[in-house]
Amino acid sequence: MNISAVKALFKKEISDIFRDKKTLFMMIVIPLVLYPLMIVGMTLLFSTIIANQEETVYKVAFCDVPAREEFQRVLDDEKDDLTYKVEIVESKHPEKELEEGKIHAYVKYKPAKDGKEGFVTDEKGVVYLNGQLLVTYYDADQMSSAARKAVEDLINQYQDNLRKRNLETLKLGEDALLYPVKYKTAGISSVEENIGSSLGQMIPMMIIISIMLGAIYPAIDVTAGEKERGTLETLLTLPVSNFEMITSKFLAVSVIACVSALLNMISMSGACIFMVTTLAEGESFHVDVASFLPAALLTVVVMLAFALFVTAVCLCVCVFAKSFKEANNYSTPIMLVFMFGSFVTMVPKIELDAKTALIPIVNVSLLIKKLFSFKYDYTLIAIVLLMNIIYALLTVMILGRIYNSESVLFSEGLGSVKLIRPRSSMKKGQFPGIGDAVFMSCISLLLMLYLGMAASAKMGIWSVFVTQGILLFVPLLYGWYIKTDFRALYQLWIPKGKHVLGCFALWIGTFIGIMMLSYPLSQMRTMKESAQAVEEVFAAYMDQPFWVILLMLALMPAIVEECFFRGFLFGTLRNRLRPVVAILIASAVFGIYHMSLIKFFTTSLLGLAFVYAAYRSKSIFCSMLMHFCNNGISLFVSKYADKIEKLPFIDATAKATWIDFVVFGLAAVCFIALGVWLLREKRDKMVEES
Repeated sequence: MNISAVKALFKKEISDIFRDKKTLFMMIVIPLVLYPLMIVGMTLLFSTIIANQEETVYKVAFCDVPAREEFQRVLDDEKDDLTYKVEIVESKHPEKELEEGKIHAYVKYKPAKDGKEGFVTDEKGVVYLNGQLLVTYYDADQMSSAARKAVEDLINQYQDNLRKRNLETLKLGEDALLYPVKYKTAGISSVEENIGSSLGQMIPMMIIISIMLGAIYPAIDVTAGEKERGTLETLLTLPVSNFEMITSKFLAVSVIACVSALLNMISMSGACIFMVTTLAEGESFHVDVASFLPAALLTVVVMLAFALFVTAVCLCVCVFAKSFKEANNYSTPIMLVFMFGSFVTMVPKIELDAKTALIPIVNVSLLIKKLFSFKYDYTLIAIVLLMNIIYALLTVMILGRIYNSESVLFSEGLGSVKLIRPRSSMKKGQFPGIGDAVFMSCISLLLMLYLGMAASAKMGIWSVFVTQGILLFVPLLYGWYIKTDFRALYQLWIPKGKHVLGCFALWIGTFIGIMMLSYPLSQMRTMKESAQAVEEVFAAYMDQPFWVILLMLALMPAIVEECFFRGFLFGTLRNRLRPVVAILIASAVFGIYHMSLIKFFTTSLLGLAFVYAAYRSKSIFCSMLMHFCNNGISLFVSKYADKIEKLPFIDATAKATWIDFVVFGLAAVCFIALGVWLLREKRDKMVEES
């Protein structure tokens, strides 16, 4: 790599970024002005609201309320024990005056049906209200709602006084009767730890958003901005490698993101200090602000490493856009994903450990929370820093592959979603674009979630027809609209005999491998919970006749899911991307669609075999056959598990040994190798067909 070329390109990118006033605004104005105003303003606002509620005098009409003078005496003599200030007023038409805002609430007395009204005294001398008081107020009006709390405060205070008098009349001790068991709680956390715990839940989201805002606009400028200005083509003609150009763009955006992160940290630190000192005024506790310094410094280091990862992600996303406006649209879902990852700090049971330290976004959020709890695990800190750097490098590598592909680099962006074009302008026999595949995948998933859940609530197990119908007909309607060639897209060709045998052998080997993979996965605690949830779902189907189950869960998914995943999705991807990339993406999406943690790994592996068979055989019917066989065998075993266990050669209590794993592993490898061999084509023929 030519360092001089990178430095020259870096200076050029930095100067271009600083010419954009939007970048300067998002990098400087927001962190230095907006966030402090938000924190300080909210602190002052809440303090003002509380003070205003305590100082406001609420006018409440007592209409024919017994012992009204007693309530007035409580207001006069015990006002220090009351949170709110209340003025008891006269009112002949309380409903009308409440509507007009002349009073904030009114109290009426509703006597009991036994004829005794007001406060009565029983034979033991105990005084109680025979009936009840009805407090009427306007829920939608804040003053009226606060007046309701004020009246409740007054009534409760009078009730406490009356209770004490009744206990004295009965010569009973208040503590012995009402509080026979005395207890006291003692929190051992310091004031700083309590404040740090609260800050640890709030700060990660603000930091992640600030870094995103600091990185996204420079990333848009050096990618989509270059395309819009028409300077990207010029850059590609310079005597520099793509890697050098990517490195300069990455370093330039990273510098801006890191500076933005530092400014945000300084700004938020000052705002948090103001908030803590403001809340501590008038209280009996003292906050040692200096104790937060190590956590703040380590947070800065974490932020810098995280900024590298955010920069790489933003560059990868924005490079697909053709214009600044389009890149802004792309950045919105990315922002939501990062925000969602920061919400993990709100979940009590999730802590930073060796596993969560590997999850992007989540690891940074949990680490910052841990730091502000004054828990410094330097091993986990090192893991989080290392993982963010690794993720950043991997994303940069992906970015490099994108820049090496002119078809992706100069793609149509949102214009590849053909739905936004009139059907009259469509060409017959065209294939969907990448945008169409992403759009259809998202739409189908959302429809399955919403309509599928609604159908499940009303139709039970028969709702599977709704979800399968969505997967089948939504892409078909879309393909009809864009005038696609369904036979070529879905590979609706009759397979060769040897390809059918190869697919069957490939399925057997994959099935054995999945069974071996399922055993260690099922032993993990998280996977056990996921497996249990899956079993509960399928238990409802097992009461149906086997032919019904076979139709619903084997034949129908084999047709519908293959049409969607190996037809529409893979057909689109193989026409736009390299075969290996298309196969991996289609397999991963197939695993994600099953929405189960334990099924993701197995279904992705199974989907890999299906899509490979469809690709090599040039026929979707081969993957349909594999899908049907796989689901049919699994359903047969689940339906007749009790009968299978009674067979003489089946030992349900036997535990798998390493010898079993070796034998089954060799069998899986042999069947997979046989399937791949039968599916192979001569090299010259493959080149000619491609």
